[in-house]
Amino acid sequence: MQISVLGSGSKGNSIFLKAGDTRLLFDMGLSCMQTRKRLENIGEDLNSIDAVFISHEHSDHIKGLETLQRQYSIPVLLTKETYEATRFKLFKAHFFRHDQKLHLNGVTIQPIKTSHDSRDSCGFFITSKKSRFGIFTDLGFVSDPIAGVLGKLDGVAIETNHDIDMLLNGSYPYSLKQRIMGNSGHLSNIDAALAVKEQASRRLKKVFLAHLSDNNNTPELAMNTFRKITSKNISLSFDTIMTDQDRETDLIRI
Repeated sequence: MQISVLGSGSKGNSIFLKAGDTRLLFDMGLSCMQTRKRLENIGEDLNSIDAVFISHEHSDHIKGLETLQRQYSIPVLLTKETYEATRFKLFKAHFFRHDQKLHLNGVTIQPIKTSHDSRDSCGFFITSKKSRFGIFTDLGFVSDPIAGVLGKLDGVAIETNHDIDMLLNGSYPYSLKQRIMGNSGHLSNIDAALAVKEQASRRLKKVFLAHLSDNNNTPELAMNTFRKITSKNISLSFDTIMTDQDRETDLIRI
């Protein structure tokens, strides 16, 4: 299995996953033009995508869907509630449930419900013949089902949205700070690091730090906090990859 985080942050999110001959996108929060360009940068083609999975209806996760539907014959999969919450109607939509395992050309995709201020958000647990990968962004806390999956993963993209001190001392109104830190908001650097430290197993080899806030975090803070906390579990040994809003990561083998 190979992964590239094409973009991650409040302006647009999308993750490319390749397993054998299967090529998937998780979220379509970049424009179609940017998605195509960033795929080309890693030697891939938007026309080769087998399906797009949508985690929830916020614009930074569906921004490119309308154009994608007009220009490409790629199936889009999401929950019925997410579909109903979108500002437009997808004419090639397929629905899944959180208790449903989806099988596509040797890849199994298990949606896992997350707590976020959207209609019906989810993360994803993806397995192929040899690898297991998790995508857990846009969640206020790590639920028991997600904690249980973390110990099974070879790789994960996990949200490190904010540094708590930066958020508390920043210019956001109190109500927005409460939303971000609440159970339906976003994971802090500490939240994500503790979840990995406490739940991951020795099989974990790659961690992508994702969905950093432009205003309440920095790559250096996220990386340093994450490494400091997870290093306390001496049984863990993995590479930590910083994602970026404006460029794709390398295509990394899990």
